[in-house]
Amino acid sequence: MNSSENNKEPKNNNPLNITKFDSQTKLEGTLNFFYSDSAIEIETQEDKEKEKEKQKQIKTWKKSVPLWMKKGQLINSSIETYDPKKSEHIMGLLPKNIQLSLKMLKINHLFPVQIESIPLLLQTNSRLTGVKNDICIQAPTGSGKTLAYVIPIINSLMNRVIVRLRALIILPTRNLASQTKEVLDCFCQNCDLRVGTLFGSSSIEEEFSQIMNTKNIKNSKSIFKNLDYDINDNNNKNIINEITDKESELIKKFVPSNCKVDIIVCTPGRLVELILRSSMFQDLRFLVVDEADRLISQSYHDWLNRINQIIRKNETNRFKRTIQKILLTATFTKNPSKLSSLELKNPLYIYSSTSLKFRVPDNLTEYLVVAESSSDKLPLMALLLREIVKRKERCLCFTNSIEESHRLKIFLKHFNHQEFKVTEYSKKLIHSKREKVLEKFLKGEKSILICSDVMTRGMDFDVKNIINYNNPQRKKTYIHRVGRTSRAGKSGRAYTFVEKEYEEKFMKLLRKIEDSQREIKLWAGGSDLKSEDLKKECATALKILKTQLVKKRQNYQGKQNVKRRRRINKKK
Repeated sequence: MNSSENNKEPKNNNPLNITKFDSQTKLEGTLNFFYSDSAIEIETQEDKEKEKEKQKQIKTWKKSVPLWMKKGQLINSSIETYDPKKSEHIMGLLPKNIQLSLKMLKINHLFPVQIESIPLLLQTNSRLTGVKNDICIQAPTGSGKTLAYVIPIINSLMNRVIVRLRALIILPTRNLASQTKEVLDCFCQNCDLRVGTLFGSSSIEEEFSQIMNTKNIKNSKSIFKNLDYDINDNNNKNIINEITDKESELIKKFVPSNCKVDIIVCTPGRLVELILRSSMFQDLRFLVVDEADRLISQSYHDWLNRINQIIRKNETNRFKRTIQKILLTATFTKNPSKLSSLELKNPLYIYSSTSLKFRVPDNLTEYLVVAESSSDKLPLMALLLREIVKRKERCLCFTNSIEESHRLKIFLKHFNHQEFKVTEYSKKLIHSKREKVLEKFLKGEKSILICSDVMTRGMDFDVKNIINYNNPQRKKTYIHRVGRTSRAGKSGRAYTFVEKEYEEKFMKLLRKIEDSQREIKLWAGGSDLKSEDLKKECATALKILKTQLVKKRQNYQGKQNVKRRRRINKKK
């Protein structure tokens, strides 16, 4: 019996290829590590019961998933597996203007997502057949989803005669909208199409004047006086609560809008303001919702219901114009109530095998930076950045809060006589300053960009290194963070800082990411952690950080005291 038991293969309790790591082992090279087999938790009866409950929930969920999602078209989104013959065939069918734009963008072949979706979009929105299907595309970050809808839209609209709003592209953030606008501009400069933006880069009046004729609006102040709303008042930044549906109809009647653009790239807030002020959606053909999961889960001023009302009106008028919806996301919702709110018509579902699971990019190398205590994180960060700067590479660093980003930026800025070229990207910055920060980072004037999770969605940078200074609390956040590198088949590295006491908790999170081939390595650059020079440099940078934080607190308290005095004086 003993001999037969010894011949049996041991069970694989180590899905992440983790090897045993002894604290006395020298940190030479990189290690496949984490826990010994004894450290892995044994399932208790309660855990088994919880697992059974989860399985029951999954079964009930599968029953409620719509049929069109079950019948979706599965593709391999890996860039290495693209079909060169199909890519050449599709690119050869495209007009010369689009081919020229692709050459300008240095795109020699199409990615798998584009190979499958571009012919489908061209087929389902042709002049001969009309709109037949809405399209839902689910693919991981960096798989080329933007061009998958930009190319068919440009191809369908490039022969238009009269300028009318025919394509509306909605994105959750200004940066994503700005990035999409740049891609569209590259294609539109070789044809007669015009692109406008509505995402808060300037005042409402300036943005509206770029996309429609606003002479009548400026001359019709009497309408706004009757509505108790002054269009020239800068304090009225959000008119959604000011103007009701009946009042918006008045504006549309007395203030006609002549559209100046064919495509509008916008965020939901400004879109609602456009719906309230104008009636330029009569000729709309395409509605693109990029990062659909985020836009659906967060109802920005009820934008979805308002745009659905417009689509219903267009379909019931005498022209019966049908609008094709194109939804794109990396993690699509399966919630039936949210899916029904989209009001999709004969939807076709394209998804990749990797997008159904939480997976990291294929060419990503993951490292763990273990700190014995919280006081070791800043010195380790300095050592890691020195290594990255030596390689002459750029770095994107994520924290869990805006305050943490600001503190880390001050520390690194004053470390060793400004050794690091560091900048900070924050929600608190106005749009013009944000653009300057990104411009400096992209040009290489700054090599380290520190930010919170505001940058985790859709932003496309040629960055080799990602640092999670604060380890993410959710696997979805981790996937979106590390997805900023290793895009379009390129290689990249991701470093995650973890304190020793939270190491096991973070490992549980990584085990939920389904990829048995992953290797997580231990960063081996912390050998100089106890050097005296490093301690002195950190101590001086920390002193500057503390003094600056104290000054900020004092300034804040002073402002609050002034406000209190004003309130008291007003009461008197």
